Amino acid sequence: MPDLRLTDAALTPLRTGLTSAADALTGSRGRTVSLAAAALGAPRLIARMDAVADDWGHGIGLLAESLGTAAADLTVVETRLREVDETLAVLHG
Repeated sequence: MPDLRLTDAALTPLRTGLTSAADALTGSRGRTVSLAAAALGAPRLIARMDAVADDWGHGIGLLAESLGTAAADLTVVETRLREVDETLAVLHG
């Protein structure tokens, strides 16, 4: 039966990437929502652009939140794997 090998070297870059993506999306969301639609001039166009910015901001916020949750979950996985590894080391020590 093959050994399961999962190291911090495999999980850490993934967690870091998820966190970076969540941060980038959060920043993007802030910039999109704060766009000055009023500069467009036409009231109907302003209303549509405001609606798009709101919808975009909401969707990006949900995606950023999900990525942040996934990164946090990977931290839990890393902790549990370390605990299992330590327990196995003691049992087979």
